[in-house]
Amino acid sequence: MFKYQHNHSTGVPFKTITIKKSTYERIRRKKRKGESFTALFERTFGEAKPDILQYAGLWKDMPDEEFGQIKNRMATHKRAFNMSAERRIREIRSRL
Repeated sequence: MFKYQHNHSTGVPFKTITIKKSTYERIRRKKRKGESFTALFERTFGEAKPDILQYAGLWKDMPDEEFGQIKNRMATHKRAFNMSAERRIREIRSRL
């Protein structure tokens, strides 16, 4: 068994794991240049993105009136966002 322990004072909590040397070598080979073991594990085992298809068809039984209200609210928010973004762009350009 190979015990990998990286101990330095960063204030970041850590765990020590014990694995076979052969397993450690296989994991080490998966690391990218300059990548930490933490980054490797986060890249490999990070939280999976939700499958958007699970939401397909959720609104199929929604009454047309309710759907229309939602579309109108979305359009209102989109207009407000676009106006705000345009204003910010003009402000930035004026400072250049």
